[in-house]
Amino acid sequence: MRNKFFNEDEFTYTLKTIETDPYTAEERIKRYLEKYPRDYYARAYYVIILTIVCKIDEATEEYNKIISDVTNDKFFDVVSKNYKKYKAFKFNMVIARMKILAAKDKYQELYDFFLENYAILDIGYKNTIGYTCEIKLGMLKPSDIPSRPYRLNQTIDYSEERFFEHIKH
Repeated sequence: MRNKFFNEDEFTYTLKTIETDPYTAEERIKRYLEKYPRDYYARAYYVIILTIVCKIDEATEEYNKIISDVTNDKFFDVVSKNYKKYKAFKFNMVIARMKILAAKDKYQELYDFFLENYAILDIGYKNTIGYTCEIKLGMLKPSDIPSRPYRLNQTIDYSEERFFEHIKH
């Protein structure tokens, strides 16, 4: 019997194109969600993809729709009992919200949201997101960070040369 809520193989195939061709990933995930609209995990990924292709208003709308749908869907109670899938869904929703806030230059709201949710991301407070917000909010100068990791350097001061050096390794 075909699972009516999600298709792991089809979704995994769709994810493979996010980094190399996000526009194709967007089209694939749209088709996937037409068949499986209650796959909230995939819908959260769709929001992330929309932010990658700079469709911020659509991403915001879909994010809010997911929140509403999850609240009113009795099936979601079943998903939330599957801890691994629920944790992944929650992680994606936090990432999606942070991407939306960053794209809208709402760094104070992003910073507050990050502080409330960084444990879900399973990362330490002092990372690229926290540092970037503190710099954007004027709480910190880039020179105050002694050894900046690659991603933070590129966020603060993008360098194509550094990018090409990074991908060689």
